[in-house]
Amino acid sequence: MAAYGKVRRGRTRRKYHAAAGGVCGVAHAALALYCICIRAGGVHKSAFRLASALCSAYGIGGARLTFLRGACFFTVFCGEEEVRACRPSPRMAEYNFFLLESCFSVVRAARRGASFEDIQSRICAIEQSCPHVLKQAVGCLAACGAFCMFFGGTVAEAAVAALTGAAICLIGRAFPRCLPSPLVGFLCAFSGGVFGIVLCRAAALFGFDCCPSAVALGTVMPHITGLSSFRSLCMIFSGRLKGLKKLFYSLFCALAVACGYAACGALSACDMCITPLPAGGIYGAALCSLGALGFSLMFNARLPAAIAGAAAAFGAFMLYSACLPLGAYTALFVAVFAAYALLSAVCVPLFLPVVVLFVPAAVPFVPGGALYLAAVCLARLNLSCAAEHAAVAACTLCIMAVAAVAGRCAGEGAARGISKAVRAVKFRRGRAEVTKKGRQLSSF
Repeated sequence: MAAYGKVRRGRTRRKYHAAAGGVCGVAHAALALYCICIRAGGVHKSAFRLASALCSAYGIGGARLTFLRGACFFTVFCGEEEVRACRPSPRMAEYNFFLLESCFSVVRAARRGASFEDIQSRICAIEQSCPHVLKQAVGCLAACGAFCMFFGGTVAEAAVAALTGAAICLIGRAFPRCLPSPLVGFLCAFSGGVFGIVLCRAAALFGFDCCPSAVALGTVMPHITGLSSFRSLCMIFSGRLKGLKKLFYSLFCALAVACGYAACGALSACDMCITPLPAGGIYGAALCSLGALGFSLMFNARLPAAIAGAAAAFGAFMLYSACLPLGAYTALFVAVFAAYALLSAVCVPLFLPVVVLFVPAAVPFVPGGALYLAAVCLARLNLSCAAEHAAVAACTLCIMAVAAVAGRCAGEGAARGISKAVRAVKFRRGRAEVTKKGRQLSSF
């Protein structure tokens, strides 16, 4: 049995008892918010903090989360009475930025004094919401085209990659959810590779020279599991050994995707392996920001958040380009550390999800191309080439994970310092106003 939170008896404010639903209703709403956050890609610690913040907004303390036999129990204390809500344990899924933003907006509304009926209706609407297929297809189209040009592809190859990426996105949604992720990744990669080769042959009839390997390198970025590997390493460096299981699973999924492209290339006599030549400067930063915008839309983000994530990616890549004379890995560490620290320092005081802006900023640095090439070489039993690309991918992911963990600690520390400074200024202003009113009263 695992538990989150401290076992303590919290106090319940009297004003809460007038709220509809009672303490039990708030406990069930907080547990529903926790499950939504987990299904949207959040980690358990952040989701528990979110649920506890909702309880604290209504004056309920002593929250505790317990897992037992496939169920999670959310417990709060009303005086000496223990109130418990129960639901099946949720499973962490891919990112859904819309759900994450909605969860944070619910807690912000509760803190501003929204009625409990309004909070319940919001949570019910969030649970019933579904991702927009068209938005995800458009995001995949933009991401695949931008990263194809980023890795040295032509405009024609970028167009083919964009269409192929949108087709892969739609094909992936056609498979039933009961199928395992590696099998779905293999089938999507194989069908996407066939579709891309057919489009390249069709473009050649109109005089456009398109290389299927360049198209594959552009389309693999949104579908290779480099981002999942990065998340797993962040969990490991944060002290959560559960990330090891997720890391091996994400690497197995990456191997399945690469085997799908390799099988497609073997059947069509096309070489699906090419050495990427990333662009640099403002041109590379613009392509990275466009790819980050596509990734945000793929993860169902709202348009303002997607634009903010694209701006963060542009700034991070420009910082990376400026620090390149110090070395590629040093520049990578500085860019990821600065991005996470600045975004945490801004988002934590405003109670905004940091991951919605940081993930698009980190996407251009995730070694999806190196991971794909390593898996393709391994599928072809070319062990020396596979080891070379795997070493590059492993070093890049480890440096990014260390920089992200360090940047999170620095950003949260800066956010706490800013909050303390703001509270101190407000306290001094209030004290000065009280002193001023006291002097005015004493003068009469």
